[in-house]
Amino acid sequence: MTTATHYSAADFTVMPWKNGGGTTTELARDTADADYGWRLSIADIAGDGSFSTFPGMQRIITVLEGGGMRLTIDGKVRRDLLPFDAYPFDGGRSTECALLRGPIRDFNLIHRQDSFTARVEWLDLPDTRTFLTAADTVLIYTTGAETIVKTSSGAELALARNELLRLENTGSPEEVSIRGTAGGHCGIFELSRR
Repeated sequence: MTTATHYSAADFTVMPWKNGGGTTTELARDTADADYGWRLSIADIAGDGSFSTFPGMQRIITVLEGGGMRLTIDGKVRRDLLPFDAYPFDGGRSTECALLRGPIRDFNLIHRQDSFTARVEWLDLPDTRTFLTAADTVLIYTTGAETIVKTSSGAELALARNELLRLENTGSPEEVSIRGTAGGHCGIFELSRR
């Protein structure tokens, strides 16, 4: 059996960056405590600069909008990130961002390395995907006009643009089906406790 929670923009929280350089829109986290195990968020980046450091955390970052960015980690250029190219890195490292072609919006999954494993996939809509998951938590975020999510335990929900669905697995593996009915992208984030 899976429990489902549907989030819209009214449920999200805007907060300052840890380093004070901007703001982040937090979509969800595993606990309300400051000492969270995972967090999903969106940040607007207007210029080049340093990322906040999160020792002990793994970050998986994806450019949602804009021309992309170049990440330099511990003084070495690691890679250029273009839209919907998810990239994992150690959140405790010194990380610099250089914008490739103007401001961007990025999507972040951050989680404790010693507590969780994570898998990230972005679908081009109107693609469809059906998968079996034993993950403890599955998060589905869409930039499409409408995305339908069904589970084998009977949940069926329609997500509008920039909405989030959180599925918590309370038992056996669950089959999840995603069908996008309009253009955009859909992110799938699976988190499992170690």
